[in-house]
Amino acid sequence: MTTVSDTTSISREAREEDGQNLPLLQQQALTAIQQYAGEQWTDHNPADPGITLLEVLTFVISDLSYRLGFPLRDLMAWPPAGADSAGEPFWLAPQILPSNGVTLQDYQRIIMDISGIRAVMLAQEEDTGRLSVTVDTEANTPTTYARRQQLAHTIRQRFLAERNINDDIARVRFIKKHQVTLELALEFGPLSDPVSTIAEVLSMLQQTISPDVTRQTLGELLDAGQSADSVFEGPYTERGFIDDEALESVFPQTLYASDLIASLETIISLKRVRHLTFSGPDTQADFRQNKWVSWQYMIDTDGNSDPESIILNTDATLDALSIEIDGQTFPLSDTHKTAIKALLAQTDSDDQTSDTDTTLTDLNHYQQGQYRMLSHYRSLQHEFPAVYQLASQRLDGDIDSAELATIMQLKGFLTLFDQILADQFAQLETLKVLLALPGQSALAQLAGLFDKMLASEFLSAQDRITFWQAVKALPATSVSQPVTGISGMANLLGTYFTRYQQQGFQQQAEPPFSDWQLERLNLSLSHLMARYAETTPDANLLRYHPVFAFYLTPLKQAMPASLSQTETLDDQTLLQRLVQLKQVVDKAMILSDYPRLSRLRAGGFNYLSSQPCQDFSPALTHRILRFLGVTNTAVMPLATRNREGLYLVESALLWAGETDGLPVSKNTLYVIIPDWPTRFRHTRFRQLLAGRIRQETPVHLTVKWIALERETMSNFEQLYYAWLNAMSRCPLEIDYGDDATGEPVPAHQIQDADQNWLTELSQRLNQFLHEPDTLVILPEQYHPTIGEATIRQNFRVGYQPLDFLHPITELSKAVIHPSDQKNVFCVDIQQPNIIKE
Repeated sequence: MTTVSDTTSISREAREEDGQNLPLLQQQALTAIQQYAGEQWTDHNPADPGITLLEVLTFVISDLSYRLGFPLRDLMAWPPAGADSAGEPFWLAPQILPSNGVTLQDYQRIIMDISGIRAVMLAQEEDTGRLSVTVDTEANTPTTYARRQQLAHTIRQRFLAERNINDDIARVRFIKKHQVTLELALEFGPLSDPVSTIAEVLSMLQQTISPDVTRQTLGELLDAGQSADSVFEGPYTERGFIDDEALESVFPQTLYASDLIASLETIISLKRVRHLTFSGPDTQADFRQNKWVSWQYMIDTDGNSDPESIILNTDATLDALSIEIDGQTFPLSDTHKTAIKALLAQTDSDDQTSDTDTTLTDLNHYQQGQYRMLSHYRSLQHEFPAVYQLASQRLDGDIDSAELATIMQLKGFLTLFDQILADQFAQLETLKVLLALPGQSALAQLAGLFDKMLASEFLSAQDRITFWQAVKALPATSVSQPVTGISGMANLLGTYFTRYQQQGFQQQAEPPFSDWQLERLNLSLSHLMARYAETTPDANLLRYHPVFAFYLTPLKQAMPASLSQTETLDDQTLLQRLVQLKQVVDKAMILSDYPRLSRLRAGGFNYLSSQPCQDFSPALTHRILRFLGVTNTAVMPLATRNREGLYLVESALLWAGETDGLPVSKNTLYVIIPDWPTRFRHTRFRQLLAGRIRQETPVHLTVKWIALERETMSNFEQLYYAWLNAMSRCPLEIDYGDDATGEPVPAHQIQDADQNWLTELSQRLNQFLHEPDTLVILPEQYHPTIGEATIRQNFRVGYQPLDFLHPITELSKAVIHPSDQKNVFCVDIQQPNIIKE
């Protein structure tokens, strides 16, 4: 039955303090008239033409307010033709709210999200601080050596993709399945299908003995009263959310008979459990002859701290099972047992399939709203009575009478209001640009060019053309559109009419590269960053003004006439605009990469990457440099150029270099920076960089700072890159467990020569980090011959003594001599610009 409260109706009451409240708008207008023209305008009756105009204006304004009241999803919607190419206006919850692994429980969730793994336990090794992972596979996961090796490497790759800085995984151990047999005597009432009933009994017992980890959906957690931000704390898991309580009980080591009996209470046909006895794999035979219920069963680990996973021995339990149906003994035949096992296997398969139903597919796609044609504007002149003749087509011809001149005078007055309102309607269309993630093309081009300026690199003629083209492509924050569908506009606008039809008064509303365009873009992007509680450092602290001052003349000379004619810019004004533009670019680049900068804010890197020259930089490095205005944060090598960058070496990854004479420092990060780039050589900027590093580094880690000049940096980069290559073959210890089946697979080992290479390089790197002045160049046997080097893989650039660090030949014109290993390239390096302290 439908009640009054269930029915949606249009209220007869005026909307209070709302732009859609026509009486309120009219009263506010009359109040303003009485305040400013009370003596001249005294007739406020509806018949007065001025009141008619006022009523029309309030009606159009109410329409504007009505459109502002649309759902945000509709305000952000694009036309259907461009919706597919527009992209998502916001980052989705799985992209922006989770974080990488930080705690051991986080790593548990990450690894348990892998299909085939039931439970995980992690422990930290005392000597190296690396993690040991104990794994229990799901009941239906094959126990073969090959499958477990595959799982071990999947675990490692998933861990490395989401690890926190200075965390590493040392070994993976598959635990033994501890089988428990139950000797049961059960009494049933009448049964129509004994096989399915007994299969149900065994399934419930198995679930109680080895319970599945409870995984919850987003909807279940929200219904339970949790907020969305608390739900997404920690790493994102595709197979559902696991709470802390469930993680703590993934390895039960004790069974209670009361729990098993209670689990069978839901079986209506079961009258009584006459007998229940536990029996483990090592239980003596005389124990199983006792006709009493053992109330507790505990695993004896023989002093071993590693847990074991308890499972039900189905075959032995079926053999020991005694049942009565309606007072009569019912022996189970082999056919019955086979059918029961088949039903149990089918139940396990169904449970595995249903587990994937917790995947958060509803959060992986943005729900597009309805496009509302927000900018569509119908002139207010159409709302006037016909007696005003404002829509007369005669107004498009010659104005050759006093009557037409009078109408044109009124039309010109009304067109002023028309243009203001039309522009406001057009402004609604900019919401989907100003409130959404910034576009990439023009801003990405500007980011690359600004990186060249920070690196004191020369801007070519094409660079300067690209710069100003990208500036002109920046989104407008204040827009104008022509008023269409009314007569007389050509007579009102004269020679400007043709241009007006194309863009309205856009040039007057907001010239490109104007102060107010850049200011509003900055405010818009600051608002977007404030959603994530982020801010960027002040431009003065970032030293943008003195850096960009070196590029004023070439940029001004390349400025297109369409920009220079709009506004004459002196050097100081142009410099300020460049700084404003750089702030816009910085914020846009942060927002476009924010899932990585936020989710992996203290993340490491995957040292198993096959391309170490590209994937050597931890996520923490990206975050530090991005907030300091550096877009390309993974530059290698640094020694051959003036690019800004840094290397971050984690002490936990130097475990192979541990020696009695020089141990590896624990919980330490080493930051290696070049001391010559324009900003990096400035004392105040170095203080800002150091402060940013301290701010972003996890508090339990100690940071050590090493600034290197060119030649030492070149030597370090040779050592560091060789070490990265060795780490790409870093070994993983795998314990397959006593119950592994199939053909044994040898543990993942690297060749002795490679192991020695990793050990020696780690020792040399550890020595350098403790004593940078004693850096030892790599032994010659680790140098690839130039003829066998591979560009972007193991190609190296060396230096002659500093006295000869000057251009000899351009690298692109150098001649490689494969037979001469000592013929080292000398690279043309431009000296960086120097700014005053």
